[in-house]
This record gives sequence, C-alpha cells and structure tokens, in this order.
Amino acid sequence: MLELRSPKLSKDFKPSSICEILMKALPPLLEEELGSLSDLLEEMDQITDHLEELQNHLKELKKIEKVYDT
Repeated sequence: MLELRSPKLSKDFKPSSICEILMKALPPLLEEELGSLSDLLEEMDQITDHLEELQNHLKELKKIEKVYDT
C-alpha cells in the first residue's frame, strides 16, 4: 500500500502497475474460499432470475386483474 501512496500516482501510472502492486501485497485466495464465493455468486444469479420471473408473472396477473375489473 505504501507503494501506491508514493508520488508515483499520476496520470502516467498505468492500471496494470497498480494491479501488479496489489497482487504482490494481497495474499492468495484459498481454493475453499473461491468455491464458497463461486457458490454464492451462482445462488445470487439464480435469485435474480427467479425475481425477474416473478415480476413477469406479476405483470401478467395485473393485466388479468384489469380485464376482470372492467
């Protein structure tokens, strides 16, 4: 982190340089941590898909309700 805070931060400091410094500073992730993260992200995708499906069903039900009310 000290390397990032040095006066090197300027317009000429490339993102790849920042990435390299951070990769040296951060510990590697364990396989089990990556597995847990992967499972969590997959579950979030499934929840998002399910939410979209429920929202579509709700739209269709509102159409039916509107016709029914008239």
